[in-house]
Amino acid sequence: MAYNNISGTVFLPELFSTRLDLGANSIISGNLSASDGAEIINIPRVALPNNNSLITNVDGDSNSFICESNLIFDGGTLSVTGDVTASLGVSASVLKTADTIVNTTHLSSSLNISGAAFYGDGSNLTGIAAGGASGSARHYSTTGLETSGYLKVSGSTTLGGALSSSNVIYAVGSISSSGDLAVTGAAHATTYYGDGSNLTGIGASAISGAARHYSTTGLETSGYLKVSGSTTLAGNVEITGNVVPGTADTYDLGSAAKPWRNLYVSSSTIYLGTDTLKVENDNLKFGSGSTNKGFDVGFMNFVNNGIFMEQGRLFKLRAYQIQLFGGIGYVRKVVADDYTIRDVDYLVGIQSDTLSNSITLTLPDADALLNGQTFVIKDEGGAVHTYPVTVSCAGSDTIDGKNEVVLESPYTSISVYCNGSNKFFIM
Repeated sequence: MAYNNISGTVFLPELFSTRLDLGANSIISGNLSASDGAEIINIPRVALPNNNSLITNVDGDSNSFICESNLIFDGGTLSVTGDVTASLGVSASVLKTADTIVNTTHLSSSLNISGAAFYGDGSNLTGIAAGGASGSARHYSTTGLETSGYLKVSGSTTLGGALSSSNVIYAVGSISSSGDLAVTGAAHATTYYGDGSNLTGIGASAISGAARHYSTTGLETSGYLKVSGSTTLAGNVEITGNVVPGTADTYDLGSAAKPWRNLYVSSSTIYLGTDTLKVENDNLKFGSGSTNKGFDVGFMNFVNNGIFMEQGRLFKLRAYQIQLFGGIGYVRKVVADDYTIRDVDYLVGIQSDTLSNSITLTLPDADALLNGQTFVIKDEGGAVHTYPVTVSCAGSDTIDGKNEVVLESPYTSISVYCNGSNKFFIM
């Protein structure tokens, strides 16, 4: 059948029909086979037809539709190529994606959610067993990994930050961390290595056991180190504090079988019970100077100078017999004027040939001297006949019953000894 092109405006009647016998409100049905209908307007058409693709509107045009090749629905599964964004919930019996699911609220599923890797906060997940996190793939989290049970790692684990647990952490292999390893409970290990200087609260029982503890840098403690058994130190021991035994008069320094070789002590004091042994003014001094302290020795060998004592100190030599191999020198006091003889004097030599008048020599108080202490007084100048010399006693002391004796014969001498009380006697 022929047809003509119509231009301009066509006003349709109330009912358009190819059959004149159709009643009102009838519709046109059947196939439009005489033409593709491309020129018919206000009839929506679908662009890019694709099998099982979902049809979407283009730019809000009511006559423009397109088949979305990235949205495929085969009647059972909806496949999306690209991102899925939901402002509310996404619900499905099975949800699979090859890329990323972005959701500002919740993503819910009545069955399983599977993925090559999961990111984000998993603190609200429940029912996660140890086997659920197994496998060769790594699992990442930007906020942390939290479990109400325990975390088991069979191999090596490297942590870039801190590892924190309020429960127990077991590791079959090694735990390596560039940050801190912090626990609120206890940390157990067969052996610890590294610097323990920052550890606190370590008691004696905390490091006890049969196993040895090694350190290549040393062992340092701000408190004290207690060893209940024997300790062998292969190197030197440097101590900045005191070494004090746990119990007094109980332990030894060395033994008869293993004595110390040398003992180096400065000019300080070695305490032997209540007595002291020290170096003072380059001299070895025993005791504090008490008159009843001494040494018990088999013999003494003096290389030079012998024994020196401070004035007022008493040296007692108790022997039934004394044998001297060599000469004896006594202290000698030379006088040429009035003089009070001291308790440290023995020989008193009078230089009478230099006198211009008589002089008096006074003996010390007898009760301040030793019983038997002796003095020898000699006219060494031979001129006491010109200027006589008087030997006088102090106070009421006497010499053979008299208070004084006068020396007036040239080169005369007198030797007197004391009873340590009130008398002198001429020998």
